[in-house]
Amino acid sequence: MTTKMKLVKPDGSILEFHFAKGLHSRADLQLPEGDLAAHIDNVLNFPVREDDIYLATYPKSGTHWVWEIIIMLQKRSTDYEKKVKEFAFLDHRDISTLADLPSPRVLNCHYPRHLTPKEVLSKGIKIVHVQRNFKDVCVSAYHHMKDSHERNTTSQSSAFSFLFHIHVVL
Repeated sequence: MTTKMKLVKPDGSILEFHFAKGLHSRADLQLPEGDLAAHIDNVLNFPVREDDIYLATYPKSGTHWVWEIIIMLQKRSTDYEKKVKEFAFLDHRDISTLADLPSPRVLNCHYPRHLTPKEVLSKGIKIVHVQRNFKDVCVSAYHHMKDSHERNTTSQSSAFSFLFHIHVVL
């Protein structure tokens, strides 16, 4: 079951969040299943392969950087990979499209450990868990939002404070 909550931003506009199984998501993010709880169930039951690598990170902790390194190690080449990490991203992605990806796959996700696909642990596939100093995460998140094309009328600092509070406190 998905619970919904509306919050008033500093500029007076309303931001809606959905909550399910210990995870929150902005309502404006499109989920393939249309429901956060259904999406989480699909992630939990996602079938993994023996040669998959599961990359688990907190947002803005270097996911893309580490993903690139893993791909280069797999290919035994420093040639740039044209595909982007988002094609194998479990968050807000149609899980059925991941099943069609060729092996070996580097699956990446920002979800907490309790939402890791069950087979990741039962099959014992390789897990790469990235931790970054939280101060560095905050700086990276600030610059990501500052440079974002989705700017609104709210000042950057108040928007950052609001979003940081929502993401960390909730």
